[in-house]
This record gives sequence, C-alpha cells and structure tokens, in this order.
Amino acid sequence: MRHLNSVEKRIALVPALAVFVLLALLPVVNLFITSFYDVSWTSGAKELQWVGLGNYAAIGDDPLFKAGLVNTTILVFVATTVQVVIGLGLA
Repeated sequence: MRHLNSVEKRIALVPALAVFVLLALLPVVNLFITSFYDVSWTSGAKELQWVGLGNYAAIGDDPLFKAGLVNTTILVFVATTVQVVIGLGLA
C-alpha cells in the first residue's frame, strides 16, 4: 500500500474543511454581521436597518440578558462541579 505524501494529505482535507466552513464558520460570520442591524420581519420579508453598535450598547440595560448571564454562570459552575465530583468518585 502506497503512503500519501504531504500534498496529497492536504488535498484530502479539502472536502472536510469545506463542510466545516459551510456548516460552522459561515453561520457565525452571518450572525456577527447581522448583530449590527435591527432585523424586522414585515410581510414575510426580512428588513435590515443599520444600528451599528446600538445592539451591543442595549445589552447592558436588558434584564433578560443579565438573568441569562447569571443562569449560564450558575449552570457552568454546577455542571463542572458535578462532573469533577463524579469523575473523582469513579477514579
């Protein structure tokens, strides 16, 4: 059986990287770009209005964002603690 050289190995990675870009990176880039707009759906069509950093400035005043941040922090600490305790118990 013939071994692949380094160029052939890199070429073999192209399909996997293309799938990764399409399924993972493009949605993140799209979300980042959309975060600078006020998005409304009127009459079934998406309408974008540029707000710049306005959405990020509004985060500080949003009580739902603060509650979500607190809940996420609690979840991370509880989940991590439980996993470490179970892991140490099984070890």
